[in-house]
Amino acid sequence: MSNIGGGITILRGDGRRIETGEALRTPGPGIAQTPEGRVFVVDYGGTSIHEVFDDGRTVLLADGLSSPVGLTVSPMGNLYSADWGNGAVYRIPLA
Repeated sequence: MSNIGGGITILRGDGRRIETGEALRTPGPGIAQTPEGRVFVVDYGGTSIHEVFDDGRTVLLADGLSSPVGLTVSPMGNLYSADWGNGAVYRIPLA
């Protein structure tokens, strides 16, 4: 996965390449993937977290953060985001 220059490129294990184009204002350093293959990215400039689908669509998952920078998925299936602007870590349950 790469999120350089405003777009996101995901290269799947089977060789499929997924592009989001310019869907996000400023993709940040936070990218996480679940064991099932769901992909999440932070939009550092947009203060939000998005899920990226195989067709390149992005869907808003969380908003109102202040400079989200890191993402990870816990063994229990929750998404965690480090929020640099607020000095906090948020748990986001995944359905």
